[in-house]
Amino acid sequence: MSIRVSFPSRTMVKMMLRGHFFLLKPIIFLTFLLLFSLSVPMPSKGQQVYVFGPKGSGINGSVAYTLIGRYKASFEDFNGAIDFDPSTKIIRSVSLKIKTASLHSHFSALDHIVMSKRLLDAGQFPVITFESDRIDKKKNGYWVSGQLEVRGARQQISFPFVFEGPEQSPGGQHGIKASGQWEFNRKDFGLVWSRRLDKGGIIVGDQVTVDWQVVAYQP
Repeated sequence: MSIRVSFPSRTMVKMMLRGHFFLLKPIIFLTFLLLFSLSVPMPSKGQQVYVFGPKGSGINGSVAYTLIGRYKASFEDFNGAIDFDPSTKIIRSVSLKIKTASLHSHFSALDHIVMSKRLLDAGQFPVITFESDRIDKKKNGYWVSGQLEVRGARQQISFPFVFEGPEQSPGGQHGIKASGQWEFNRKDFGLVWSRRLDKGGIIVGDQVTVDWQVVAYQP
């Protein structure tokens, strides 16, 4: 008695493989989703973003200037965000963007010089930015460190940061009040008004102070 063994044809093998592939397709997709969800960090449950702009907020800078005592100016166009967890009272991040050309003071001639190519060069560098990379909680507030970019130059700065809230506004929005102060040497950012005369900070001081107070709301 002879036994015949028949092997499936090439066409039948292709059909079988194709059928198995369609059966495995949902499993492959679900496995991919599971791996992706494990690799992407999820935000904290209580973490909330508060945004702010010029309304109700202010950013004011000043520098010593021999002719008038101190040049004081403010920025009128800016926006930013504070990542805050109200359940733990922990700030995760702070970011800020300032439109350079929005600088304004009581001395328009000086404003023109500050925004010219000699200093801030608002035409070439229209935005001043800050992005935090470390925030430490202190007894009376926070200490924020991050990258400040002015005129295309980036420098690490650190400053005290305090806040109040969150509180509910009369309109029903939840908001926080925050304030901080930057102090930095303008020459670290290439802000030199005269290569010949700008030595030692005699006419124009080297240290720039920027005070900012913001009211931020949940979008």
